[in-house]
Amino acid sequence: MRQDIRIALRLLLRDRGFTVLAALALGLGMGVNSTFFSLVNAAVLRGLPIEAAGDVMFLTLRDARNVPRGLTLAQYEDLRRSSRVLTGAGAYATAPVTIRDDDRPLERVPGASVSASALRTLGVAPLLGRDFRADDDHSGAGEVALIGHRLWQSRYGARPTVLGQTIALDGVQTTIVGVMPEGFEFPGNAEVWTTLTSIAPSRSTPGDTRAVSVFGRLAAGRTPEQAQAELESFRMRWGREAPARLGNLRASAIPINQQFFGRVTDTVWLAFISAGALVFLIACANVANLLLMRAAARDREVAVRMSLGATRARLVRQLLVESAALAMLGTAFGLGFALAGLRLLQSLAPAEAASLFDFSVDARVLVVLAGASGASVLLFGLAPALHLVHRPVSEVLKEGGRGSAAIARRRWATAFLAAEFALTLVLLANTAMSLRSTRAADAAQVAIDPAPILTMSIALPDQPYDTPEARHAFFRRFVETVTALPSVSAASLASVLPATGGPMRQVSVASRGPSSDEASAPRAVAVLAGERYFETLGQRLVRGRAFTGVDGTPGQEAAIVNERFAAMFLPDADPIGALIRVAGADGDTSSGAWLRVVGIAPSIRQSSQDGIQPDPVVYLPVTFAPPPTVAVLVRTNGDPAKLTASVRSALRQLDPQLPLDRAMTMTEALRQAQWTGRISRVLLNGIGAIGLLLALVGLYAVTAHSVRLRRKELGIRLALGATPRTIGTLVLGRALGQLALGLVVGVGATLAFDRFFITGTIRLVDPLVLLPTVAAMLAVGLTACLAPASRAVSVDPVFALRDE
Repeated sequence: MRQDIRIALRLLLRDRGFTVLAALALGLGMGVNSTFFSLVNAAVLRGLPIEAAGDVMFLTLRDARNVPRGLTLAQYEDLRRSSRVLTGAGAYATAPVTIRDDDRPLERVPGASVSASALRTLGVAPLLGRDFRADDDHSGAGEVALIGHRLWQSRYGARPTVLGQTIALDGVQTTIVGVMPEGFEFPGNAEVWTTLTSIAPSRSTPGDTRAVSVFGRLAAGRTPEQAQAELESFRMRWGREAPARLGNLRASAIPINQQFFGRVTDTVWLAFISAGALVFLIACANVANLLLMRAAARDREVAVRMSLGATRARLVRQLLVESAALAMLGTAFGLGFALAGLRLLQSLAPAEAASLFDFSVDARVLVVLAGASGASVLLFGLAPALHLVHRPVSEVLKEGGRGSAAIARRRWATAFLAAEFALTLVLLANTAMSLRSTRAADAAQVAIDPAPILTMSIALPDQPYDTPEARHAFFRRFVETVTALPSVSAASLASVLPATGGPMRQVSVASRGPSSDEASAPRAVAVLAGERYFETLGQRLVRGRAFTGVDGTPGQEAAIVNERFAAMFLPDADPIGALIRVAGADGDTSSGAWLRVVGIAPSIRQSSQDGIQPDPVVYLPVTFAPPPTVAVLVRTNGDPAKLTASVRSALRQLDPQLPLDRAMTMTEALRQAQWTGRISRVLLNGIGAIGLLLALVGLYAVTAHSVRLRRKELGIRLALGATPRTIGTLVLGRALGQLALGLVVGVGATLAFDRFFITGTIRLVDPLVLLPTVAAMLAVGLTACLAPASRAVSVDPVFALRDE
């Protein structure tokens, strides 16, 4: 073995050009594969930083559309006390909080209110201080909080003396009792944790509203199926006690990582893994072709070794050791490419996502990389090795044995090229489908020019803004103050910004009558919007009027729907004047006022998810139910970033205790909201380009090598009167035949990929996707063959016929 390794290293060092080219090709494949697996590992396999996460179940009640509704506080307490399957249960609700200290500026951070047992159920203990106790979670107990590691370092300088310090959280004096360990930010990137009693006095809702998310840890020997059955029994009992509150909701108990990240067997993650594997296989086929071409120069060497007594098994081992040395070098390149790719992805993701997903190479990724390295030795090294040793020695030594050897190599090369181009066609078809879907989505929606718009968020504490009237009065004064600033042309409020999502609510349309099936009932994104909302976005209503100051007050119940909503749910009637009713957070549409549609808005995309058609949206006047937290939009006549200081000063004039949160241009806000789509496009375009590059390198190398081996034959043909055009046609014909075979196989592979992984409106089999992709592959493949063909027609017959 030492001798084999020494020979392998000497050969690779002697042929440095081949070694570097093959290692780079292999490294690209391994790097892409490792990058994709790292994403799956960060999101699904690694999951949340909690102990034995597979034993923690997320417990919900879901509607007919599989949307989780959560549980009420009373239901959670009943489950925690009576469960025999769970050894512990916890509940939480998320909401940002404002921190105020005597000597530090106001700061708005993500927060969570959790039950006293929540952190113990997750198996997480504070780094400093203590966890919540049962007596902390009772009405009348002093307010206590835990803070996150990042907040502890950035705001309090990582000082242990922070324990026992009193701070104001949303105006409530609260004592810090603990610091959480680094990396723990569950749920929702939380940096401050308070008890559930902190939300009970002012933010709790009626008993039939599902206000908290619930999870529980399985007791020893219990299974997820038993947790599901027990939760179903609870649901049936709750339904008998209050049937109107549960309706058609069903029980759901799934692992907590599956709730937040899905399963590794989900289509989206399988597609990620498959895409990385495709690039890896393309790279292996490419290197196998390079080794086959290199084998042409080693036929005689191998024959001599066999004539001196080497066995075929001994030679195959030596050749595989060479392949293994090449694979190790490729693995080093692959690790470098993977680290660079992950760093790129981390730069594209916002800070919140970058902290949620640990884009790093851990032991699991290294094991997969090592496994890919070992598998690659067989994938690209075994066929060339067997090809070299399977032929009789006498045949190889006789006239170099070129005839049958060249034919065998051509067959292997054609097979590998067909595999390369088939896999590349699948990748490019996915890229073309993504581009077409993006263009179709852009054409179906109204584009907003975000350049002149400044956005920010304001969250009002419970005191003195505990009533809708108090919140409405403050927001009205703030908008008036901001609108009066120089260079401001319009300002408005919204519950959420465009392209950042929003709650999906069930909608009743009076002209349609009640829906018999909850799953098919109309649903739309509900957005609270202020006066001049569309003017601030630079858009005009298609029909009707905008909101006025009286809309949303008793007797003036109004709504605006977008064109998509009108087309879906009011296709046969005039939408203006139609009556609709929007369900609350609990999905109840039986109560609430009927809203009269007063305007039709353009179809501005509200969801951040890519899709062909924009979402149906219902806009409600913000005066209808002013929320504690709103997004503010300000349209300027200059640079919006320069307006931030003036807006912050205006806010201090109205209430010096309120912070201005997430102040940024709308361009930046949209960039953060659409980061998942941006990363997906980068990945798709990147792997398409890498796959095409590898396939074209393979085609060029095989064609150039074929021309070099056939130089004597081509010289004879030219000497006997063949024209350069005939020679060029001969070379190009063979190359294009190999390319055509690969494309035929690729079309079949694309059809299979489409069937198993694609679910959207635009498919891989769409002629506008598949035909341009095939045409592009043919054009680029033909270009790759032009240089070898040009060398073939310029062969000097005298030089080619000269005795070797």
